[in-house]
Parts: sequence; structure tokens; C-alpha cells
Amino acid sequence: MEKTYIKTPIQRLAEFTDDKLGTSRRLQLERWKTGRTLEGTPLKQKNSKLTNLTRKQYLKEVNGWIQSNKQEWQKIRATDNYPWQTLQSKLEPHLGVMYWKRGDNAGAVATAGTGDTFTLYSAGKKGEDKAGGKSDIDRRSNRGKRSGNTIQYNVNDFIKWGRRNGYSDNQAIETYQRFELRNRQQQGEKPGPGYQNDHLKAHKNEYGNPGETWRNKLWIKNKTNGAKSDKNVTIKEMRDNKIPLSKSSMIRMEFRDIKPVPNNQLQQLTNKVANDPLRIRARDKNKLLNKANQKMMINKSNPSKGFKGGFGNYEDEGVGQAKDLLFRTFQENQPHLFIDTGGMPWRLG
Repeated sequence: MEKTYIKTPIQRLAEFTDDKLGTSRRLQLERWKTGRTLEGTPLKQKNSKLTNLTRKQYLKEVNGWIQSNKQEWQKIRATDNYPWQTLQSKLEPHLGVMYWKRGDNAGAVATAGTGDTFTLYSAGKKGEDKAGGKSDIDRRSNRGKRSGNTIQYNVNDFIKWGRRNGYSDNQAIETYQRFELRNRQQQGEKPGPGYQNDHLKAHKNEYGNPGETWRNKLWIKNKTNGAKSDKNVTIKEMRDNKIPLSKSSMIRMEFRDIKPVPNNQLQQLTNKVANDPLRIRARDKNKLLNKANQKMMINKSNPSKGFKGGFGNYEDEGVGQAKDLLFRTFQENQPHLFIDTGGMPWRLG
């Protein structure tokens, strides 16, 4: 029989003051310490970092905190480049990670793997401090054509990969949050005017591209970046400089917390690529790999035509180099199907 939850006197007082006078700072914190809402519902899901509140309930708590902590909030807004994310990090230990359903049931409570992380943003009118919450997947899809077409990451990628490799959902969520923090930090590290934050592995690559990650981006001088354009770094250069070769290898690096190489080493690599007139460009590499992919599909059922098995021998000059990247392309589409072998290449689980 389920144990009946009885409100304490402090909770009954908090319920009265919240309804009649607005959220009280001290009483709100007292409620949060109990780990339950005024109605006795747990703030977090059982044995999970995810919130047990709906988006509407969660934002009511956030906006209540803003109103009862105006001085602290104004200080955050004045000194922080990402005030809403900072506020979110401050409140999540109490309220749980913002993770809800999307689509028709947007904002409903979701268990790990069935929803998406949400991010706080300014939802009020001009001069009004009011928090809203938007799905990270939806936010990224609205950032323009270029970002919408590239390889993106969400918490479910980390949850699925983590489950495949023996990590808990909580570990996966923590790893994803650290990954997002690192992306924001890298974005905010602009050295000064005359720099562009661009990809080391050119964005136009259709194969072997880790996509939008701090491990594949660098602040590059405009002139150097223009000369680099879509010239490619090689697989060896990516490995030597700890740049992930695919979405799967990027997620693996985050779980294992692989330390990146020094920034000046990446700058040297960028200068080398930019000043190399013989570098193959992404647009040409894509044609080569597309040709290899088409040949693989055509000859898969006919091994006598110089192609053995799914990834056999290519006769065309240079196309043999495509095998490794073709394999990784499948990983990019289904990263959770692969397990961590402690190195590269990876293998199916």
C-alpha cells in the first residue's frame, strides 16, 4: 500500500503565501529541500536527474524564483554572457533536468529516451523577465539552412550510446550537459575582431564529418579561413589532433573525457591546410565517395565485378580510401548501434 504523503506546516504555509502573496524566496527553498511540490509530487523522477514536473509547472517555479530573487537575477544578467543557461544550471539540482515530450504532447513529463532536453530563454515582452522553455532539437532546427543541414547532437544520442556501452542514463545526461557547456564556452572564446568560428573538418563534407561540436571548431583568422575554405584535413591529421572522425567517435570522446590538443596545435594544422594548394576539397571528396558508395550498392550482389563483399576491394584509383569513411557514415546515422572498443575503428555490438 502506497504511503500517504502529509504536508508539513511549512509546506502548508508556503502554499498559502504562494497563492495569496506570490512566491516567497525562503519558503520556496524550503519546499525544494523536501524534494516535492506543494501537492506532494516528487520534483524529480525516481533514481533519475530528470524533472518530474511538466513544463508549465517547472516554469512557474523558475519565474517564481526570478521574482523573489530580483537582485541576484539582475547580477546574473549583467555579468553573464548566457544568463538563462546559468540560471538553468543553478536551478536544475533542485528541480531536475528540463526534459519533456515534444510534438502534440509538448511539455509533458518524459522518461529518458522518449523526449528532449529543453533550454530556458527570455519569453517576456521587452523589459519583462519571464522564462520560457524550448526544445533543443527545435532550437537548432531554426538556426538557418546551414546548421539545419549539418550533423546535430541531442541528449538521446548520448542516452542510446551510453546504454549500449554500459553507462547509466544519469551518466549520459551529465556527459551531454558537459558537452553542451563546452560548446558554449568554445563559442564565447573569440580572440577579437577578424576571426571566424569555423569547422576544422570542412562543413561541406558528406562523409567522416563530426558536425557541430567544440572538438571540430576553431576561431580562425578571416584570411586564413578564406584560404582554407573546404580543403580537407586527412584522417591521420584528425586522429593525431584528436578530432573525431564521426558522430559516434565524438560521443565516445565525450564519455571518456578525452583531453583535446592545445589550441596552437590546431592553429598550426589550419595554417598547413590553408597553405596547401594540392589539398583535396570537400566537394571533390564527396564526388569520390559518392562514386564509391554507388559502386558498392551496384556490385554488392555481384562480387565477380572486382568488388568483394560489402566493403571489398575497389579497383578505381583512390576510391579504396573511401572504405573507412563509408563505414563511419553508417555510424553517424545510427551511433547507438556501435559499442566502445577503446579505439578506432569501432565494431558493431
